Amino acid sequence: MPEVSKRSGGALARKTDATFDGALDWLAERSIRGDDAGLTLVHGVVCGSLQFADVEMVRAWIEGGPEPRVKCMFLEHGFKTVVSRESFYSVGRVGRTARYSAEEALALWRATGNAGPWAPQLIAVLENGIPEVGQESKVNPCP
Repeated sequence: MPEVSKRSGGALARKTDATFDGALDWLAERSIRGDDAGLTLVHGVVCGSLQFADVEMVRAWIEGGPEPRVKCMFLEHGFKTVVSRESFYSVGRVGRTARYSAEEALALWRATGNAGPWAPQLIAVLENGIPEVGQESKVNPCP
């Protein structure tokens, strides 16, 4: 099992967004149906979002599926969007990532009680704070 920070969840859970719960729920539904072969849950740092351009944000998404590793599905505000992995990584300027098979992700969810992130290097980004709308925060600027 990958290294898991004991600091995930709790107060940090309030700093994550819906992509963590959405991606894990989507993966769990496929796992229950036995339809999770080739799917990977990815937690990673993306540069910017619709609200905060040029700020490092930690997000969750699913890669893989029927067309081997060329689709990247992410959940943002309840919408499922499918784009090529190359496009997603380019536009999102994806940096550090942690990757989990369905089995690993569900085991970590059961062990921690939260949808992540679980990797210490991603939790560190969250600890710097996600700005509230209209407020300044000590966030990581994008490289």
